[in-house]
Amino acid sequence: MKNLHWLIVLLALTLLTYIETKSVEIPISNTNVRAHGCLRLLTSSTSSQAQTFNEERTFEILEKVRQVFHRVLEKIKGSRFWRFVSRKRKNIPHPVDSDPAEKLRAATDRVAPASSSSIVRFSKSIYKYRGDQSINPLKTTAFTVLLATTRTKHADDIYTFLIQELLTTCNVKKLFQVLYDAELDPTISSTAIALKKALFQEWFPTTDDVTKVSKLYDIFKLDVANPNIFQDPAFDMFIAFVIGAKVSTFKVAGVLLDKSIEKLKTLPEVDVAIDVANAKSHKYDFIVSLLQIESWRRQELDAAGAASKLKLYELDRDSEIKKVKAWATMVSLESEDATTFIKVLKKHMTQDQLKIFLDKTVQDDYYFEDLAEGLAKTSTWWYQPLLDYFEKAYLYTTSKI
Repeated sequence: MKNLHWLIVLLALTLLTYIETKSVEIPISNTNVRAHGCLRLLTSSTSSQAQTFNEERTFEILEKVRQVFHRVLEKIKGSRFWRFVSRKRKNIPHPVDSDPAEKLRAATDRVAPASSSSIVRFSKSIYKYRGDQSINPLKTTAFTVLLATTRTKHADDIYTFLIQELLTTCNVKKLFQVLYDAELDPTISSTAIALKKALFQEWFPTTDDVTKVSKLYDIFKLDVANPNIFQDPAFDMFIAFVIGAKVSTFKVAGVLLDKSIEKLKTLPEVDVAIDVANAKSHKYDFIVSLLQIESWRRQELDAAGAASKLKLYELDRDSEIKKVKAWATMVSLESEDATTFIKVLKKHMTQDQLKIFLDKTVQDDYYFEDLAEGLAKTSTWWYQPLLDYFEKAYLYTTSKI
């Protein structure tokens, strides 16, 4: 403001100089100001000596004013103030207080570097939340302008800022839901993952794994007493974010068991609920297996004690084979090596039961490698049919030669 004040004063003095010189139609310059003054003195027939002196003195003052003005102007042009008043201002629209999306857009525009070419638009995949209202697609391109993670050093700051804004205006469950949906879209998954990372940093700054799982469980309002919990879409999101938070599935099982005990009161009741879950078709058999193992351990059952609860004569039933797989996983976890693992299995299962169990085993089963290695070291019965097949194929081929 001080610079502006002096600028106005100097401009006023310059204007006076201009008016004075214009009165005789002679333009002002470095060389003609004094000459102009002398000319006026020579042509003024009515001027007294004092008047002549005053006029000459006036022109000298005006000349000095002009010189001072030019020096000050050069200094002003090099100042931050001049750059501020002379630069082109961005036309940033004022946010509409009633619209969180517009508010977020304006804030994002202020934070994001204008030169970035790596703009990702979420207009078709990110949603706007208003309390408990349903999720509606955001029609404006606002709220959606996000920078790709690999193109700008400011990206992490922008993601953190967006998450902080969203957490103040959105239902947190819906925010988790929209990030889950966005991550499934390959065109924006990288941005969704970056936002999810920022969300974890805001929501779980220094939290231990058990607390993380418990908070996510509460966010998605899961109910372990619900027999269809493993078919619930909310459970899909719960597991996805647990994995995103890099929490061990064993700790997840421990938290789920604690929640089950709170709800069902006793471990035998929990085992019944696990049997119900095993009887249903879903993609979380491994989680249920870990839940069963945790229940057995809380009951202080070893491999032999847990085996006594199995119905090995009913391996043709999916629910029972799932329970046996949980037991085999427990044995694998507690065995020193594959040989020990297979010895425990043979102690409790007949050869026919082992054959059925092997047929039901897939490569994704936790104990698969121990089972394959242990059987290879102790017997050949399980791969003998394969050897017989190759032998017959060889004999058939040689007989044709």
